[in-house]
Amino acid sequence: LVETMYARGVDALIVVPSAGDHGWLREHLAAGLTAVFVDRVPAGLPDADVVLLDDARGGRLAAEHLLARGHRRIALLSDDEGLSSVHDRALGFRSAFEAAGLPVDDRLIVRGVFDPWRVAQETARLLDLADPPTAFFATNNRAAIGILQALRERDERPAYVGFDDFGLAEVFNPGVTVVRYDTARLGRAAVDLLLDRSRRSPRRVRVPVELVVRGSGEIPPPPRR
Repeated sequence: LVETMYARGVDALIVVPSAGDHGWLREHLAAGLTAVFVDRVPAGLPDADVVLLDDARGGRLAAEHLLARGHRRIALLSDDEGLSSVHDRALGFRSAFEAAGLPVDDRLIVRGVFDPWRVAQETARLLDLADPPTAFFATNNRAAIGILQALRERDERPAYVGFDDFGLAEVFNPGVTVVRYDTARLGRAAVDLLLDRSRRSPRRVRVPVELVVRGSGEIPPPPRR
């Protein structure tokens, strides 16, 4: 798509990069193409202009929220950690445990799941463990939906927090507690970088996130037997 647009004379792009190497774009950028990347740092272009979320803080907020409610066995359902955004959310999650002086059980860390049905399968598998998690953190909204799908068929009621808001998050009972950000602010920041030709050094703009409490993240752990 980028090659097609460039061939048609497009001289500026806003790109949400994939996990693959983007070094092939360097030739076009040197020839005059302007590009701003959104949500993650493009592999192979470390000097690119990027608008990022404060992903590490979001992961930390989610974990701190669950830890403050007494949860110690918290599962992390994660997309491809080769993406800088997903990596930073997981890093923030781990930093909350470190600050609390608590270990992270790596058996409760699931990486590389994106489709809700896969997340639902992994959620069910974790809940079937002899010592299951009492809470979950989903690093994107599709993973949060997968958790909801799994819990529909289960008696357990673990707490869960998602990253990214979604349209029906308030409709469920309980509502889905999420780490949220202003998508319009993200878009404005990208356009501002694209149109600002007064600088030459690469820049990173970081958009803040917030925890939105709706109920799912406030479920306490069950009493220990």
